[in-house]
Amino acid sequence: MKKKAMKDFAEIFELGGNFFQTRGQQISRQDFLEDTSNLNLDFTKYESCKHTVTALLALKPDNQLHEREAILSVLNHNNHIEDYIEQHLDVEDTFYIVIKKFFDAWAQHVGFSSTSALMDPKTQSFQIKKQEKLSIIDNNTLIEILHTVRLQDVQYGVDYIIVPRFVYFALSKWYPCNQAIERKVIQYRQDKNQALSMFKSKKVSNTQQMKGIPDSFFKIVDDCTYELEVYPKFIYFEKINDKGERPHQRAIINQKIDPQYIKKSMKSSEKLPFFELSVSRKTTFEEVLRIMSAKLQENSKRGRLWIEDQVINGVKLAETLEEFGISAGQVIYAEYATNSNQWPTDSLVQLRQGTLGGVGEEGKEALKSNGLYNLGNTCYMNSALQCLANTKFFYEFFSKEKRYQKQMNLKSKHGHQGELAENFASLMQDIWQQGKVVYPRQFKKCISNISEQFQGYDQQDSQEFLSFLLDGLHEELNLRLEKPYIENPDYSPERNVTDLALETWSNSLRRDWSFIFFMFFGQLKSTLNCQTCNKVSITFDNFTSIPLSLPEPSKILVNIVVYRLPSEIKSLLSGKLPIVNVTPLGFQGGLQRLDSFRSDEGGPTPQTPLGGANIKYTENDELNTLMNQQLNNQPIKVSLRVDKDIKIYQILQQLCEIKEVNIDLQSNQTAVSLYAIQKGQIRGIFNQELRLNSYQVSSNEIEAIEHLTRKGRDAIKELYRKSPDYLHSNTGVFYPSLLANSEKPSGDEPVSQKSQLTATSTTNQSKKSQREKKNKDPNFGLKLDRYALFNNYYNALERYSEFEQNQNFPDDVYVLAYHRRFVRKQHAFFCALQPQIISSPLILLLPIKPSGRRIYDEVWAVASNILKKSSIYHDRRNRWWEQAGWEEKLANAANHKDDIFKPFILKTVDRSGYTCSQCTWMKMCSGCLLSPSEEHLDDFFKKLHLAIEWHSSLIEEDYNEQVNDVIQHQSTQDKQIQQEEGAIQLEDCLKKFQEVEEIGQADHIYCADCKKPQGHLKRLEIFRPPPILIIQLKRFKFAGTLRNKLSTMVEFPLFNLDLSSFVSDQPHLLETLNLDLHYDLYGLINHFGSLHYGHYTSLIRNLSENKWYQYDDSHRTQILEEQIQKEAAYILFYIRKDVQSKSSLDEIFPHITRDMFPGKPVTTENGHGFILEKSGLTDQGLFKVQYEKGRLTEVVSIDQIKDEKDQDEIHYDAKQLQEIESHKKDKQKELSNRPRKCELKGRCKGFFQNMRVPGFTPAYYKPQRNGSAQRTIRRGSIKAGIAGRQQSDCNIF
Repeated sequence: MKKKAMKDFAEIFELGGNFFQTRGQQISRQDFLEDTSNLNLDFTKYESCKHTVTALLALKPDNQLHEREAILSVLNHNNHIEDYIEQHLDVEDTFYIVIKKFFDAWAQHVGFSSTSALMDPKTQSFQIKKQEKLSIIDNNTLIEILHTVRLQDVQYGVDYIIVPRFVYFALSKWYPCNQAIERKVIQYRQDKNQALSMFKSKKVSNTQQMKGIPDSFFKIVDDCTYELEVYPKFIYFEKINDKGERPHQRAIINQKIDPQYIKKSMKSSEKLPFFELSVSRKTTFEEVLRIMSAKLQENSKRGRLWIEDQVINGVKLAETLEEFGISAGQVIYAEYATNSNQWPTDSLVQLRQGTLGGVGEEGKEALKSNGLYNLGNTCYMNSALQCLANTKFFYEFFSKEKRYQKQMNLKSKHGHQGELAENFASLMQDIWQQGKVVYPRQFKKCISNISEQFQGYDQQDSQEFLSFLLDGLHEELNLRLEKPYIENPDYSPERNVTDLALETWSNSLRRDWSFIFFMFFGQLKSTLNCQTCNKVSITFDNFTSIPLSLPEPSKILVNIVVYRLPSEIKSLLSGKLPIVNVTPLGFQGGLQRLDSFRSDEGGPTPQTPLGGANIKYTENDELNTLMNQQLNNQPIKVSLRVDKDIKIYQILQQLCEIKEVNIDLQSNQTAVSLYAIQKGQIRGIFNQELRLNSYQVSSNEIEAIEHLTRKGRDAIKELYRKSPDYLHSNTGVFYPSLLANSEKPSGDEPVSQKSQLTATSTTNQSKKSQREKKNKDPNFGLKLDRYALFNNYYNALERYSEFEQNQNFPDDVYVLAYHRRFVRKQHAFFCALQPQIISSPLILLLPIKPSGRRIYDEVWAVASNILKKSSIYHDRRNRWWEQAGWEEKLANAANHKDDIFKPFILKTVDRSGYTCSQCTWMKMCSGCLLSPSEEHLDDFFKKLHLAIEWHSSLIEEDYNEQVNDVIQHQSTQDKQIQQEEGAIQLEDCLKKFQEVEEIGQADHIYCADCKKPQGHLKRLEIFRPPPILIIQLKRFKFAGTLRNKLSTMVEFPLFNLDLSSFVSDQPHLLETLNLDLHYDLYGLINHFGSLHYGHYTSLIRNLSENKWYQYDDSHRTQILEEQIQKEAAYILFYIRKDVQSKSSLDEIFPHITRDMFPGKPVTTENGHGFILEKSGLTDQGLFKVQYEKGRLTEVVSIDQIKDEKDQDEIHYDAKQLQEIESHKKDKQKELSNRPRKCELKGRCKGFFQNMRVPGFTPAYYKPQRNGSAQRTIRRGSIKAGIAGRQQSDCNIF
């Protein structure tokens, strides 16, 4: 009900409440009149609104007619409940759920029509049929069994409906309701397009519940979004007891309640072991804590929340459930401080500070690493750090035993004086402190100082960061103080390959000996075979990860949003004048009065909801045409699975073959252009002759738009000549400028301005002049490609004079037009009114030299759909450029109000759509006005970017929100189209890795026998598998300037990855080293998104409790093995089974002084050598040693081996520490004097552009012609003085 009506009946409503308390729920209108006869009430007002009062006070209706009219009155006689909800989302805040079974029965009871109409065809009145008596509103059947507020898996419109509170209040009094289920309207501020896309993404989610929610439950008013939250967050909560224990811990699986446990607990109790809570996703944790505390009768100011093992207190209480990522059915524990201000769980924290081995003594809990906050695009770093932190023995080495402190090589030339290792160890120690999310700021600062690649907060590759980190840690923890140069031996057929590999490994150990080396480094065998002389060369190289190439899919999925020409233009092209001034009747579900609309025969007119495909009407052709027109005015989304190298025109052909797209390319009256769009900005138009893989775009960044061609305009012009009466009508879309001379020929002067004789003479002279120019310049008259002109527009502007002189411009060019309006900003930099882009941009195909009036006509014909059909500006007499005297108003525009320029004006802008393309930055112009005159624009090429500046009040009143509602074609739900090609096995990728590769002569591989570069055959094999095997799935493909991400599904085993068939045949060595060739997965890094932007997460298997956890920056969630997302896997971490079973760090990291093993470098009297194997019995201390390049092999005793120069620990005296500290200070001073690089990497420029201050650029960035940036003066200041901003061209076209 409207606010005014509520105000009028406020005292009556209050009075009625007193009656209910004394006389019960049922009271008739007659009783009410009798009881209020002695009061001073205005009964004339009551009589005029008696039905409203009946509903508001829930008075007992006299009959079914009064009951029906009472409900209609509180709905303002709007017989469409969803429309009423949409209109009142910003006024009312509470609505109620009613079971649909009752609602259908009640609707028929009072004479409404629900799913089936009950109508007597002989009469015009309502027909109320006898049926069973309505008893109660049984909402309990909608609630989950054993719960009080949780809904079952029910769907809106099928199992229940939602009604306003006044309707529910009356119905619940007339028919008692056993369960009140209210739903609130949430209000928040968010970008309009983002909020709308999030709401629609929920509707197309996998849950059947959300699919039934109508769009009317979502509304945007100004900058505020109103949403009826049908499915709020449902959570369980309980209180941690005084001993710090969590009740019913056995009931929780993956932080949710086990249904089997509930059934068992219900045998001994009639209620759930947890409290239930249903709150909005926009609710803060502070409000949740307050609600819980009230239920638990505790003081919320002394409480905090626990979600899994993360504490929510302090500033984190201001975070909302949505921001944190709370899932439905999650368990939250509340903890309250004792009288001594101690937390009960503090006594248990120290019990968790055991080993990473986890569950040791009874009562101890396995350690789990904490989440890491995202500092700004640092998810690549967080995901890699989580995998390393959960690697076997990392906790012992860096946190528990802290061995790193005695092994830091502070004097290494390849390290950083222990800075990286110290910061990494500090971060590892923070990660293992339970109940604390870590901010890795200091570590991020450290790697930024060490490597410029990781400065700032740009997106990086997680694999590159991982390689950088492992190499850096290895160098800083390397026990080898000196790294001598050692030449690896050459292969010869006479020498055993295993001996050659052991010598190469021994040479590596003379230079590298660290915890990182023995954990992550393995050995690859590389075999080269010259195709000319058949010389075989074998070398061995160390590796930390294996990059595996993925096969590219033969077909890719392309999702295209198609924007069609308005239906009225389509009617003109088909030779039919469009229907105007027809308003569709009907509704989209809900209540419909059977006597509302009737056909001539007395029966009801069939009604069908809008928005569906293949709508058919049999009785009303006008309505049928109008409904189809409305569907054509909305964009449609289509999914295609096409060849990756398909040409663009072939995509367009497949697109237009779909009937629902309704575009006919055969007639040549319209054309379709495919373009790339990202974050609302058009990146470029695809050339129809090129292939799709020529462009660096993702499948969801492609849209298509339909244009009129010259042939189409000629067809409309011919229709005008046949129907002159249509030109005199004031409504409808038409192009009066087509009948005028609205296009200037490409020559120097229009022929129509001269006599025929003069024209002929001029033409002959012109042709002669053109022949002379063409002989001098071969490029004269050569028409440029319109795609290249649009995509490289600013480069073309620089050569405008050259192209104009040589007549290189095409006859038609692409014009980009942005819908925008001005809005008032509270925190504007200069001006409070700032332009705002609304709706999707338009691309038009216009002549190179049109008239201003022609441009306005073309734009209005396509852009008019943004207004409702009821708008007065569909009448041409109300458009300012159609009125008499517009020239004078335009000349005196500064003295007039903006109201005279309705519905819009056109302004020339740059590619962004916000600032003027003609004026300098000093004018701070948002765009120069384009006049709708009949004069031709010879320099129109300089104005190809336009802003359709709608009047703000017009957008608020007449904006047609359906213009942006995308119709989902059935192909978007087709499983055959959406489903990716079959997954490949990891074993197949490993087989491809070791396949023989042919290398051509052009790759310059030198053959020692041929004495020149030759073609070779190359093969790679794993020779020594490392304890920790890192596998990179190469999803990012780089081919020249083209880049792409492969979404190929790779199936990989979680346990028992067998490498026996991929390791070079060497059974004796493997047996000697006691290496197991089976691996188990313990971690993986996922990458979601495209090559240009994306997000990293990590999945970790806690080795102590054998449970999987997902780490999404600061959030940690336990998951099942079945929930592992293999389709996004990027980096896999496998641990060798024999390493997994080891319990001591010494078993994997040998001592440099006393441990002897095959490949260990040793020195005897005969020189440097390495151990081949142990000889004799173990306790005899005899070893078989081979010397450099296999010159000698002998058996030596342990006493003959000289002591190592390096030790297992590194110690420094005071003088050395002073030198190291001095070196650190010098390095820090050098870093401080180094030119500081903007950590935003150019995004600060975008920040100032978003403030709409034309020309203002951060001082430390100077725009260059090629779009690059260089530092000019000190960071922090702002320099203004760039006369004109250079626009960088699109980098993908």
